Amino acid sequence: MASMISEHESFQGVDGKPIVNGYIYVGAAGQDPKLNPIVIYSDRDLTTPIANPQRTDSYGRAQNKIWVPARYSLKVEDSNGAQKLQDLQRGELADSPTINLINVQGINDVTAEAVPPVSAYVDKAVYVLTVVSTNTGAVTLDFGAGPAPVEKNNGDALVTGDWPAGSIQRVTYNAFSSRFDTLTFSTVEINNEITQIKADLLKTLPIGWPFPIFSHITGVTVPSNAGDEKYILLTAGESGVGEYNEGLLTSESVSGTSPNIAATAVISHAESPMDGQTVPLINTSRPFIRPGSSGAEQSSQNLSHTHTYPFRQTVLEAATIYPGSGSGAANTGTTASSGGDESRPRNIGATYYMRIA
Repeated sequence: MASMISEHESFQGVDGKPIVNGYIYVGAAGQDPKLNPIVIYSDRDLTTPIANPQRTDSYGRAQNKIWVPARYSLKVEDSNGAQKLQDLQRGELADSPTINLINVQGINDVTAEAVPPVSAYVDKAVYVLTVVSTNTGAVTLDFGAGPAPVEKNNGDALVTGDWPAGSIQRVTYNAFSSRFDTLTFSTVEINNEITQIKADLLKTLPIGWPFPIFSHITGVTVPSNAGDEKYILLTAGESGVGEYNEGLLTSESVSGTSPNIAATAVISHAESPMDGQTVPLINTSRPFIRPGSSGAEQSSQNLSHTHTYPFRQTVLEAATIYPGSGSGAANTGTTASSGGDESRPRNIGATYYMRIA
């Protein structure tokens, strides 16, 4: 059965943006499509070949409808030839039955029985089994035609936990490589992909942008400095050995008393475009961030205003006495005090970080 790549499908990178003016390579299933291209067509009857690769438009879509015989692999590169997407198993399975496997046994060397029994594994056929024991390493599968390795569709062997006990797994036989390719994403793969997506999202943060995290909530994660991207915690006293800002800040300065604290440090990371720049440690000094006039600091202040308060004039007072003018003593009054140790609006605290590289 022929498969179609629609001209309405938009190919996008991990950043969610369309791959504009890119290259769509179509190849043999289970193989690198750029190195193993196949003939592709503009019609369902597969009579009119078209160029391989095809190009994407300004929306990341194929400029033509692409028809492919049965299963295929796909790779999309950007206009500079950088890989943005790859899937080694796409399309319909032509004449490929789904066969159930029973009496499954083993941990890594898995055996089973096919229903109906088989004496040879069929290329592109799909086999379904329920795992009885969580794997502890690479896996082989044998249900009548000898053991064959089970691998991910990129050719990587399974790792511990990829096949958890009780999980239903689907594999397809890859005759070209004499192996079974998994069709089910493992929990490990999904978690790894989620971790990678989180890391990729952090990479999109601009350098120099202070961003808040509700670090008081259980389960919230903070940016990791394990990779090339580096972050600083905008808090004083975090530059020691084993602390978050170790090796990233120097010349830390803290002065004043609460609520009037000044706290700064100097970035010390050669790979950062901000190396040598002074940054305010706002988790310690706790000022509010206000739009406009970047870096300009303002002290606490109330808007100029007046208060009126009533007083009663005695019969002996012939006229109102104005403080500071005329003869006689000046009269003044003072209202009762109220409030706390600073002026502030209603707020909630958050812990600020900043990406520096």
